[in-house]
Amino acid sequence: MARVLVVQADEQRRANVVADLRAEGHDVVEASSADHGVAAAHDAEPEIILLDPMLPDRSGYEVYAALQRDPDTVAIPVLFLPGRRQPGQTSFQSGGVDLVTRLGLALRTKSLHDELRLGDPRLRTAVLTDSLTGLANRRAAEERLRLASDLARAGAGPLSIVLTDLDGFAAVNDQWGYAVGDHVLQAFAGLLHESCRGDDTIARFEGEAFLLVLSGTKLDEAWHVAERVRERTVALGAVMQGGAAGPALSASFGVAAHGPGDTWDGLLSRAADALQRAKRTGRNRCEVA
Repeated sequence: MARVLVVQADEQRRANVVADLRAEGHDVVEASSADHGVAAAHDAEPEIILLDPMLPDRSGYEVYAALQRDPDTVAIPVLFLPGRRQPGQTSFQSGGVDLVTRLGLALRTKSLHDELRLGDPRLRTAVLTDSLTGLANRRAAEERLRLASDLARAGAGPLSIVLTDLDGFAAVNDQWGYAVGDHVLQAFAGLLHESCRGDDTIARFEGEAFLLVLSGTKLDEAWHVAERVRERTVALGAVMQGGAAGPALSASFGVAAHGPGDTWDGLLSRAADALQRAKRTGRNRCEVA
């Protein structure tokens, strides 16, 4: 069994979760606030963290972002706890999602990742990172999107994604060469990174296509992110030209929000359809699924 950190403010609800976990044989550490939870994540060395989205001092999403930024805690899986129970619902059920099952899956995934990391610390990074841009690669993006979709179905908050593609990028390579094309991709990756929050997932999905996984973000907010990036991409092209001849840049965007019954791949497919519509209707634009 595993050492589990439960970060939850409501004393009675936390007691119910802790009791169920201990009945399953887990070693449980408790925290009632964000600051206490972050400290316990370092001191208790849990194998997994169950996190309440609503905490008195900071939101659970802020805590998650802080844990992801910290090299000492980034590898600890985090599952968001469900909301208040409905009549007849056990403390581990929410919206038909069984938290015990999710806990077991997360622990098995962590075990595989630990084996990979212990075998060769550089291999894990190589497997999940795009070497040109330093962003997550498609494999990592799909892992994060699956988890984010599970959390959205469990009621952890909204989820939106943005799929974007640099317009006419093949012509950049053809006219200016692959070295310039690589520089454009790296600059665009940096722009995406600067335009998102620390807990967002930014990935080079394939070629000149990039994916943003925006947990806790509604559709209209995601559209504003995409539109801001679209405007900055055009400005980036002007800066790269520096008043001389050089590649003009623009990008098209497909934006989609997770809805009831959505699967991660269905959500991705709808964003791809919206992106293709943006391409067909003139490029350098944002379309919503």
